[in-house]
This record gives sequence, structure tokens and C-alpha cells, in this order.
Amino acid sequence: MRNFIINHFADYLACFQDEKESFERLKKQIENSESLTDRKNMNGHVTASGLVISPKGKILLIFHKAGQRFQQPGGHVDVSDLNIITAAMREIREETSLEEINLHPWHEKHAHPINIDSHYVAPRLEKDETEHYHHDFIYLFTTAQTSITLQQLEVGDYKWIDPHKDKQDSLHVKKSINKARELGII
Repeated sequence: MRNFIINHFADYLACFQDEKESFERLKKQIENSESLTDRKNMNGHVTASGLVISPKGKILLIFHKAGQRFQQPGGHVDVSDLNIITAAMREIREETSLEEINLHPWHEKHAHPINIDSHYVAPRLEKDETEHYHHDFIYLFTTAQTSITLQQLEVGDYKWIDPHKDKQDSLHVKKSINKARELGII
């Protein structure tokens, strides 16, 4: 898993060269051989998520109860995950019940995320977690399904948004959508 993350991170930086200075924390963690997926690593750990695109070009957002905001489905990497992409797919399935999800064709030429968002996470006393950082590897997925059954423990609601009209309050959702628009994907 570590090599997969490092390779996708390097490919990402090669593609989005203007972001090379944005990941000092993640770069140091790689240099220091820190665990990148251990959620007990409070320096930061990699998470996986996906922008799920419907046949009509709408994007799925779910209301994460912990963060109290709408964002793309995703979460922590499990030991059983083969790589970050399968972790994102597992998380999407768990949170939404979508079974028919596929990696977007853009990834056939680009073996890296559409976005990597390193962000601060406030302490969660109920989980005995101090403040830390997530390095969210965000991939693009497609689905023909639009009916959702939410996993009620972590997710409170969902909506399909028009990426050209609907405004976003989540900066990393906005950044991912803007990149997809600029690249002509949506």
C-alpha cells in the first residue's frame, strides 16, 4: 500500500506541478518512513474518497455527521484494502449502498487522484482522537445508479448536485469539481 500511495502522489505532483509546495506535511511523513494509513498517526494519514458522477453529469455528495457538512463519500483506509482506489470504492459502497461504481475513464491515462486534499481534522473525543491531518486521495467514479441507501451511523443525508450551478461550502469538494471542469471531465 505504501508504494502505491507514494507512486500515486509522485504521479499527481508530476501532473499538477503548481501544487508541489502544498504538501510539506505529507512529504515529510514519506521521508521519515511514517505509516501513511495508520489512523493512530496523528501527524496525518491517507484517506480515500471519490467524486461519483451520474449519467446526467450530477455529482453525489453525502452529509458526513462527523464533519457536519456535505462532501464526497470516502473515509479511512483499512488493512484489507488492496490500494487507495479500492479503499475509495469500499467507502462509497459502505456509505451509499451503490454497487455499480466504476473508475472514471480519465484514470486510464492518469493513474493518480484528481485531487489530494490535506486538511486539518479537529479532535474527536468520542473516538479518543486528538487533532490530526487527513491526506485525502480523491478519485473519479461513474455510476448508472441514483438510488441511495445511506449508512445511518456516519451519514445523514445525500444529494446529487449540478457541478456547473450548485455552490459548495466544502473547499476540497469545490477544488475537486473545479479541476474536473477545467480538465473537461464534467
